[in-house]
Amino acid sequence: MDIMPILTKLSLSFQKKNIDIAVVQPLIQSTISQLEYLTENDGPYMTMLNSAITENHLEIKNHRIDQVQGDTLQVHQSRIHPAGDISTTQEVS
Repeated sequence: MDIMPILTKLSLSFQKKNIDIAVVQPLIQSTISQLEYLTENDGPYMTMLNSAITENHLEIKNHRIDQVQGDTLQVHQSRIHPAGDISTTQEVS
């Protein structure tokens, strides 16, 4: 996900009807530099993913996925309902 804004900017630049040739080389070099940076550093999406992962589970917003045994995963979903919280659990092998 972190590379999408970088590649989108490049793509949109090339889609312009009147692209300035003088801008092409600096734009490509900037894109390469930004992608190289992401090979050594986490972008915002990778940072968010790393903070959501703990030893045996992944938790994002109102979803929690636990590794129960081997390849079996347990998926928990919590939703706020006017009558109170509703929680559901499902096992996936």
